[in-house]
Amino acid sequence: MMNTLVYPGDIINVEHIGTIFMVGELMKPGTYPLTGALSVGSGLAGIGAVRHMTLLQALAMAGGVTEIAARSKSILLRTKPDGTREKIMIDIVKLEKGEIADPVLRAGDIFYVPSSYLRNLTNNLFLNLVNAMYVLPALTVVGLP
Repeated sequence: MMNTLVYPGDIINVEHIGTIFMVGELMKPGTYPLTGALSVGSGLAGIGAVRHMTLLQALAMAGGVTEIAARSKSILLRTKPDGTREKIMIDIVKLEKGEIADPVLRAGDIFYVPSSYLRNLTNNLFLNLVNAMYVLPALTVVGLP
């Protein structure tokens, strides 16, 4: 790849700069293109334009969280340059109130919103009830008490 000079008035299109994954208790979980605001200026990497998307913007794209989401126990999984995964705990309630910084997402980030404790408890009770409905009659047929 060669370095191309950019002059005032030039337009640069970046078609695809990465993907993020929004999973768990979201209204529209899925894979989303990394989009967002275009920042132009100078920084450690030199002068240029950088497109960024924050977690709140991604949550809006995913339609927000469901009613049974564990909003204070969400996790942002990010791959470090050395290939290891970093686990960042995010409290969506504090994020929405502006009490914590809105993280800028990177290509490959995975944001997971788990189910609430009540949902997991309800699912377990339901599964135990269903198992009891099928297992007890089967044991009776075989002649067990």
